Amino acid sequence: MAGIDFHETFSPTLIITSLRTTIGLAAQLNLYIHQIDIKKVFLNGDLDQPIYMEQPKYFKDIKNPDYVCVLKKTLYGLKQSPRIWYYRLQQFLIKKGYKRLKSDKKFYTRHNGTHILILVVYVDDILIISNRVDHIKTAKEKLATTFSITDGGPLHYMLGIEFNLHGPDNNIQLCQRKFAEDILNKYQMMDLKPSPIPADAHLSLSSDMAPKDPQEIKEMETLPF
Repeated sequence: MAGIDFHETFSPTLIITSLRTTIGLAAQLNLYIHQIDIKKVFLNGDLDQPIYMEQPKYFKDIKNPDYVCVLKKTLYGLKQSPRIWYYRLQQFLIKKGYKRLKSDKKFYTRHNGTHILILVVYVDDILIISNRVDHIKTAKEKLATTFSITDGGPLHYMLGIEFNLHGPDNNIQLCQRKFAEDILNKYQMMDLKPSPIPADAHLSLSSDMAPKDPQEIKEMETLPF
């Protein structure tokens, strides 16, 4: 319950312009970009106050059906899970020598002479950027000592954006083709023919224009969009 079990539920969200700026910087400096995924991310958060939960439906104690569970870790479904996970990861990275950017709290950096390491965090997806592959490998190994991770290798897809790290002239190419196709497939519009005449940008829709006849409503519900 808000105000009793928790007071804040927010979790910092990655700013897309910051991500694009970082990718552009990586292209300019010829940095390596890898990605990893933290498995079962919301099960890693340590609760800072007691939370009680009813016994799961198929795992009830027959002898004590009225007992409840005391949670030690966060679960999927708890409103405070994203925030608690973020602070758990933040504490881990700071102990490892990373510094958080003030302008975007999802970015962490670590310098060692001429070597640089950048971590970009988006919930359970983490980008690791560096001018040395061995530093990226070391960062993965340190994360794996505490969290269960999936190594995605060089960056290829994140936030609906496809990345081609081997473009011409060492450029990094960004594409949202898959994202657009997924939307078209979702609304069954892949086979529709494009129109050379777009809709009027100044057209104003209102509730008065909506169909009121039951038959018209039924016909609209069957349309593929």
